[in-house]
Amino acid sequence: MCELHESGVVRRSFLGLLTIGAAHAFGCATVPITGRSQLRLVSDHELEIAADRSYANLIAQARAKNAILQSSESDKAAETNRIVARAAGKIVEVSGLRQQYRWSVVTLKSREPNAFVLPNGKIAVFTGILPVVKNEDGLAAILGHEVAHVTAGHRAERVSQALLAQAITDVGKAMADKKQRAQIEAALGVVGQYGVLLPFSRAHESEADYIGQLYMAKAGYKPEEAVHVWERMAALGGQKPPEFLSTHPSDQTRIRQLRQWLPQAMEYYRDPSRPLPKAVK
Repeated sequence: MCELHESGVVRRSFLGLLTIGAAHAFGCATVPITGRSQLRLVSDHELEIAADRSYANLIAQARAKNAILQSSESDKAAETNRIVARAAGKIVEVSGLRQQYRWSVVTLKSREPNAFVLPNGKIAVFTGILPVVKNEDGLAAILGHEVAHVTAGHRAERVSQALLAQAITDVGKAMADKKQRAQIEAALGVVGQYGVLLPFSRAHESEADYIGQLYMAKAGYKPEEAVHVWERMAALGGQKPPEFLSTHPSDQTRIRQLRQWLPQAMEYYRDPSRPLPKAVK
């Protein structure tokens, strides 16, 4: 039994070293607009397949609960769907991703203040976010942020980071004495979570805020509304973890950054024909 266990450890170590080597040799990509280098160990096709499954399950559940907002329900529902579709369409157009995915938009009846865009072109807006965004410009701020996650390949990067973190943990365990493996695994897990994965997640959110604000401005929406949306988000209150323990920047950080980026976004609002930057200087 011991011999089999050791060979398994060696195999994991070998696979971990291969993963680390592959990350170094092949895993580099560049985020459009910001020019940031990122780790990419999974393909867009793999993400699309997973997103297709997730979205199909979501829609099936929503239909079972009659949670999809139908335009036929009322004049208000029809107007809501028109606004959501129009804002989503404009953001997708300026993102340059129109031809890359089969885009579709759905409005879901839910009190949760949320919206998302999957890496397969499927957009969902929860009715609970509408009182927070207040208007179409505010909705465009949220959708610009979510589409920016797709543009920047953040989901692929998060999966890649998790794969690499696991590979490093496996290598560390394999090289350690048996009695030390549990402690090393725990230590590496903490370092990976709070030293790598959470900070990168916060960086992704800030990057999406930046790109999304440019998108909304170029699409003809007032970019200062992104600031107001997050001011209203902050006013919702609720228990939130400290920023260093969170996957998102604090509301105050987001508001400060969006104000800082506002002058550049205004250039695109005033001149929508202005090409988006290839990289931030």
